[in-house]
Amino acid sequence: MFAKRITMVLLSAALSLCFSVAAAAAPASKANGAKDPYNLSLTALKGQELTDLYISVSPKEIGFTAPESLKKVQLKSFSTDGIHEYTHNSFDIASPSGVAAIALKDVDRYQVLETKVAVKNAQTVSEKNLSGSVTVLLRPDLSFKEVTAPEQTKVNVPFTVNAALKESNLDVGASAKVTILNGEQVLDVANGVIVEKGGSKSVAFALQLAEAGDYNLRAVISDVAPADYNNANNEASFSVQVVDSLKSVSYQSHYSYDADNEYHYQEYGWYGNLVREYHQKSTTEYFNLYASTSDVFDPNGEFKIDLTDENGNAQAITLSNMQYQNWSHYYGYKAYYGYDSGTNLNVYVYQYPWGTDIQVHKSAGNYQYSDNYYGYYSSSHGVILGAKQELFVHFELPTTTGSAYGGSYEIPLTYNPYTWENYYNNYWYYYSYKYWGHSNQYYGSSYGITAAN
Repeated sequence: MFAKRITMVLLSAALSLCFSVAAAAAPASKANGAKDPYNLSLTALKGQELTDLYISVSPKEIGFTAPESLKKVQLKSFSTDGIHEYTHNSFDIASPSGVAAIALKDVDRYQVLETKVAVKNAQTVSEKNLSGSVTVLLRPDLSFKEVTAPEQTKVNVPFTVNAALKESNLDVGASAKVTILNGEQVLDVANGVIVEKGGSKSVAFALQLAEAGDYNLRAVISDVAPADYNNANNEASFSVQVVDSLKSVSYQSHYSYDADNEYHYQEYGWYGNLVREYHQKSTTEYFNLYASTSDVFDPNGEFKIDLTDENGNAQAITLSNMQYQNWSHYYGYKAYYGYDSGTNLNVYVYQYPWGTDIQVHKSAGNYQYSDNYYGYYSSSHGVILGAKQELFVHFELPTTTGSAYGGSYEIPLTYNPYTWENYYNNYWYYYSYKYWGHSNQYYGSSYGITAAN
């Protein structure tokens, strides 16, 4: 007679209902002078194996308490196209605090379940019949859309882990706890993270680690309410390398920027006639850094240097796998060389038995030439930063111990404009010469111990 067979399992739990239907009480005799003293709410959530039907009966009249058992529950099942499939009756179902749960098999998503509940207790002398219907929905399925963290950070320096959660079943939202773990050690927890149905939610964690090393960390979703559809996708792994904070080094550094340079030259013959004329306009920039450390350079690591002017304009350069120079072994040391073609920056590292020296040289320029022999031509190299008030420098030198040496320093700049004009007479050859031009130069030097940051 029934189209499908069901299995009913009574569960007792405190439930947070994510979908409810208010039910109307059937006409009945008055009990203690009250009519319709209860509300009925229904939720049906389908998991991978079972569908849980949650029945909640709550009082809406003062003086009434939630029933501890349901006298009778009649369940009618309808297919998604509205065809009645079966009717099943159960009696004397426990409902602690007014809540009962029934586990069903052979129930499909979006199937409609009609429910009639008979309630009778000391306050309801006669039975109260409540009815309602509910559509079966999939349980929420929470997982990680992505987890992002820096590949490398420093000891005791805060860093951020961003965990993006998503709900994939599209029927019901959920709340959850998200935990960041190092092995079984809890690093941080976010409680009550709410993800709407079909939506996503990002959670940021501020972490810091006290020891250097390679960490394989985990982000874990737990305490999902309503219970999760699939617990197998509730974890994501990510790695963070933690290195020792920078160690200071001694350094010397120089910077110059000539924003507008002109050089002119004229040569006159015996009769005052113009024999040769040459003109040059240029913008040039030079940067040098010399530093030393007692540690051993790691050529497989990354050398980093950032140059920033007073306006925040920056050049960030990273060189990896610097090349060993074979000729250096003849001199009793090891030399390595790196070059950044974009900025025309050269790095030389000299590894001695007692330590490491590093030299950084960067030059850039734009030139325009004209003379009465070769005409007009131009050239350029590198990229000009153009600091005029102050240059901020930060660099990091990797070593084989895992520590990085370097740090930050500043070069205050001085403005030095000047012009010139000279004449020269060569009486022996009856020639005279004229030189003139101007320059707008910003320059400065700095030396000492770097700030380790």
